[in-house]
Amino acid sequence: MWRWFYLAMGTVAMVFCGVSYAWAILKTPLAAEFQWSPAQLALNQTLSMLFIAFGNLLAGRLARIVPSRILLLCSGGLLFAGFLITAHMTGNILTLYFSNAGLCGIGIGSFVVTIITVMGKWFKDHKGLSTSVLQMGLGTGGLVISLLVTALIENAGMTWRAVYVLLGILTGGVLTIAAMIIREPAAEAKVSNKEVTLSINKELDIHQMIRQREFQQYYLMNILVGTAGAVMLIFTNDFFLSLGCDTGMAVMMVGLLSIGNGLGRLMIGMIYDKKGRSFTLVVITGAALFSSVSLLLSALAEGVFFGIIGTIMAGISFGFIPAAAGPLIQEQYGSRYFASNYSITLTSSVPASFVAAIAGWILTVGGNFGLVFGLLCLLSFSSCVLRYRLNNPKCAT
Repeated sequence: MWRWFYLAMGTVAMVFCGVSYAWAILKTPLAAEFQWSPAQLALNQTLSMLFIAFGNLLAGRLARIVPSRILLLCSGGLLFAGFLITAHMTGNILTLYFSNAGLCGIGIGSFVVTIITVMGKWFKDHKGLSTSVLQMGLGTGGLVISLLVTALIENAGMTWRAVYVLLGILTGGVLTIAAMIIREPAAEAKVSNKEVTLSINKELDIHQMIRQREFQQYYLMNILVGTAGAVMLIFTNDFFLSLGCDTGMAVMMVGLLSIGNGLGRLMIGMIYDKKGRSFTLVVITGAALFSSVSLLLSALAEGVFFGIIGTIMAGISFGFIPAAAGPLIQEQYGSRYFASNYSITLTSSVPASFVAAIAGWILTVGGNFGLVFGLLCLLSFSSCVLRYRLNNPKCAT
């Protein structure tokens, strides 16, 4: 039963790794003090996704030679250092990019891949479940951190610098505690009496996997699906303020985006276990298209209702991607090279985040959310076309 305790501890740590999804709130005091533009702040989130992906890849490559405890401890140290440096920065935005995007991003990316790999060894009979629960913690972390930061600044009267120091202590401390408690099962340990449900098709390493046409199409589909979530992670607060909502409503929508993100990560693993790969891909792309269309309707009609629906669905579709990737990659390409294969799959968030940077540029130049959401509709429709090709064996090869 220790594995359930380890899973719970890992999920708590993943909540604090979800600080990257609270950028819509964390950026607000920085914009007020340093007068940085939406495009400059959007670039920080894009760079953060880039460094998270780098941390994913780094941990995936080191997983076979470096003990998992060392990787987890280093992740906590990087997050602590990143927040501490950010808290003491002046007006040089390069410091923000180095500390918040760079150090924190690498720490988060390394921790995510390492903890999911370790838990996968404990839950060979429930690979989809363990990945989904951990990813749910990561997704809901945006809500937890957003509420914490808002309460500390608005209710407790703390300065943003003090809040950043506190976040560094909390995230670094929780990740360090998790690293000291969680261990891998012994090679001879029998972690389950149940039969493993995933049927592995083949064992491919990262170089063999990325040359597969099917994987290339799946990776591109993930990029297209993730664009709506990547955009709303940055601009949810700004979008609802543009609709005439008050600050409280805008902050609440940031929280609902995080809830959707967490629910999506939890649901899709169970859907995959019950319905399989093809149905899961239909759900993922359908949710992204529904989200983009709802957001476009909200922007054109200046209505809040469709904006709420679209924002929640953007979070859900964004959460679908990493949670579904775990069992899918293992089933399609094997478990021997899972850490590195899974890490490369998670890098699909990087190109998606560049769309968010483009959205920031569009808003800076024209201030029109309708153009942004129209672009999202086009991209999500393209993901549905790719999904059809993936579900049609003749097209996927």
